[in-house]
Amino acid sequence: MRMTIFLCLIIFSCTNIEKELNKKLAANLKREAILDQGYVYFDSIGNIRVEFNNLEFSTNPLYTEASYIGVWVYPQNGDPLKNCCRGSASECGELTKSCIKGVGFSNDLGFLGDRYLFIEPPRTFNKYADKYYMDIKVSDAAGVPRDYQGEYQPFSGPTNPVGDREIFDLYLGVFYSVFRPDGGFRAINSSASFGSRTIYTRVDPDFLSPRIRIESRFFSQTPQDPVGSMYVIPHLSTWTKLEPLDRDLDKRKYLKINEIGNAIGKVTANDYIEIYNPTDYEIFLDDVYIFRYTSQRCATLKEYSDRDDLSGLTIKPKGFLLLARSGSSLNPDFVLKNVIVGETDCFALATGSKPLDPTEDPEDNPSADYKSIYKPRPALTPEPRIIDFVGTIDPDNKNYYFGSGPAPTIAYNAAISRCLDGIDTKDNQKDFYLEAPTPKANNNCSFAKPISKVQTGEIVISEISVRNNTGGCVDNSDDYVELYNTLDVPVNLAGGRLYYIAKTGSVNTYYTFESYILPAKSYVAVISQNTGCYNSSTVPNAIFIGGSGFNLSSNSASIVLARNNFSFPSPQLGPNVVAGSTYIIDYVGY
Repeated sequence: MRMTIFLCLIIFSCTNIEKELNKKLAANLKREAILDQGYVYFDSIGNIRVEFNNLEFSTNPLYTEASYIGVWVYPQNGDPLKNCCRGSASECGELTKSCIKGVGFSNDLGFLGDRYLFIEPPRTFNKYADKYYMDIKVSDAAGVPRDYQGEYQPFSGPTNPVGDREIFDLYLGVFYSVFRPDGGFRAINSSASFGSRTIYTRVDPDFLSPRIRIESRFFSQTPQDPVGSMYVIPHLSTWTKLEPLDRDLDKRKYLKINEIGNAIGKVTANDYIEIYNPTDYEIFLDDVYIFRYTSQRCATLKEYSDRDDLSGLTIKPKGFLLLARSGSSLNPDFVLKNVIVGETDCFALATGSKPLDPTEDPEDNPSADYKSIYKPRPALTPEPRIIDFVGTIDPDNKNYYFGSGPAPTIAYNAAISRCLDGIDTKDNQKDFYLEAPTPKANNNCSFAKPISKVQTGEIVISEISVRNNTGGCVDNSDDYVELYNTLDVPVNLAGGRLYYIAKTGSVNTYYTFESYILPAKSYVAVISQNTGCYNSSTVPNAIFIGGSGFNLSSNSASIVLARNNFSFPSPQLGPNVVAGSTYIIDYVGY
């Protein structure tokens, strides 16, 4: 100080220095006033009042009479940017801390008597007020103020005592408008129930303050320790702008039955169902069930064949859930369920355990998505609980499916795969191919053309051998049918069938193809048995039926290659089998 006075006397007049210091002091005081956003008071009986200074609203055209300020109180370490979860500790974990315990608003919104007490009509926001006073009221997890004897409860109200030295986290938010774009109130949370768990959306302001940690102080611990407490509100310039709120809490509806396998590796227990989560969110499967129906029961869906509860399971974003049964030798990371898969079964993924009950009268729902294979059969109105439905081709016309086409039958030792993963056009005929099994992995949809997409003449029956009893060959064991792929791309024969029609008209399934890739411009022989002159040593790339094999008659008969299982008239005589058929790939009569 002495040095300052000494310099003052030598260089400047003291009057000039005092003016400069006063000018800087005034500037500092002005800056501090601008940064004075307000205070939070936690009084000596446990109630909270927020005093918020208006430093921006009057000059910012984005704020209008529909704007408001919100205040939320959470348990210690509660995260306002996470959804709240109400349920058991094991179900919700840390998300229980994200549930609101108290709320306050800058003006009485009235809430139109919807979910809040209808005390008085809504009040508009006064953007020109100097200060806003907000008292915190006790609320439920949805942010709805609770009432006691017809009044909102203060934070330490008669039914919600606050403990001494209890710590809470308080946040403030400003809203440009009380209304969402759809006209609804932004102040009201969205929620969804998943079994015994309820999820609520996070708070939804345009700007959210930093955390203000507050402590209740009812009793002095030392003579100098005051009761009550006061906290500074951080300036609006430090607040975080939030992205638009995703109110679509129930992501279960996006789940897809992605792949269904039948006895993979020729192991009966290797039936499986794969469910895929195409979203960027983890999905809880509480109250989700998988229903299986045999082809006869697919007609109405009212009586299921099997049902499995998936509650307690979750699927990671872009993740797979594999369901298989005891004895399965598939990927060891599967969930043990009673999974049974038949060739013409249908499957529904749905919420709730009760049987599905679609209405069979299409007049009740002109836009029904369930349709039978043939137009004359009545369509089924979609059941609201159904998340996804996969039906397969059924020659008895008793199988209903979601969309305008059925998936292929699920051939033995093969799988039907949704191509691409998670894609749903509402037409299972377009979405599902018979593919090489890929349980709990991305479907290999572009490797080979599925036989369900092969057109007439693209694969031809190029040779038939019916009499093999010379040159070391054995009749019956060495009978075969040879196929040729005329295409420039490989074909997966899985699900295709060879039929043998005797001259009497009787139809026999000669062979049902499992997953087998027939390369472009290549041949494959389907041989009766792996013995005789035609065996795995002499014909290495052949398909051997094995067992008792088959015996092709040298008398008049027919061989049919079909894209899937196909109902023939009985008895079937002559080439009429191909008349009007959309399933026949090639036909040879001899």
